[in-house]
Amino acid sequence: LIRRKICGLHFLNTDQNKNTVFNDNINIIYCMMGCNKLHEIKPYLKEVCSYVNKIIHVDGFSTDGSPEYINSICPNKTIIIQEEWKDKFSEFRNHYLNYLKEINYNGWCIISDTDEHFPKESLEKIRDLIPQIEKEGYTGVSVQVEDILIDDENRNKIFSRNINEYWKSLIFKYNSNLQYQGEPHETLIGHKIKWYRSNIIYQHIRSQLHIYTRAVENFFISNSNRYSEKWTEFRQLCTNHNLNTFKEFWKLYEV
Repeated sequence: LIRRKICGLHFLNTDQNKNTVFNDNINIIYCMMGCNKLHEIKPYLKEVCSYVNKIIHVDGFSTDGSPEYINSICPNKTIIIQEEWKDKFSEFRNHYLNYLKEINYNGWCIISDTDEHFPKESLEKIRDLIPQIEKEGYTGVSVQVEDILIDDENRNKIFSRNINEYWKSLIFKYNSNLQYQGEPHETLIGHKIKWYRSNIIYQHIRSQLHIYTRAVENFFISNSNRYSEKWTEFRQLCTNHNLNTFKEFWKLYEV
């Protein structure tokens, strides 16, 4: 495994891109991961840089310029950790938690996948909310999910958007005992977090192709037999053609 850090980690209360000054003592690191997801990162990353102290991106040796783009948009704020990509999200998320442990980090984390986006108004609320809920003993924030379905070819074309009934636990105060566990949907373990259910919105942006692709990815990641009859048939079909991982399946699809 190879780890490459593009920038050193120094907590500054200024954003050198826009001269944004944080009038608080809150450290917030934005943690994300992905491989060749530049098209998903581009629309929102610059906005994120204005509201967080640092960005950590665990990258699967992308070839689309993702690490270089992140570093160019958020200079002096970017940590890139490169690891061989695996369809094990818990393992990949633990790479940034382990790094935070190495540097004895004392602050808050925002967790995001590349197809997830905290709009500007949500980012503003987060910095205001944290000191308020800390006084009440909360160490985590759950956010509401807005599902947005977009066109495969034109990302600006929205087919539907709705707030679903679920809250996701994506913001928390870091503790060195925290680790992720479980696939495909991972859970934080190792330290009890007191969650505050907020009205903060985060957006999950997907295309129809993305939905289908993600379903197949989860199929391979979970390695479970708890599927409908069609999924069982699909597994047998993949086994017959020696397709044991999503990467092997996707190579066949691209051909």
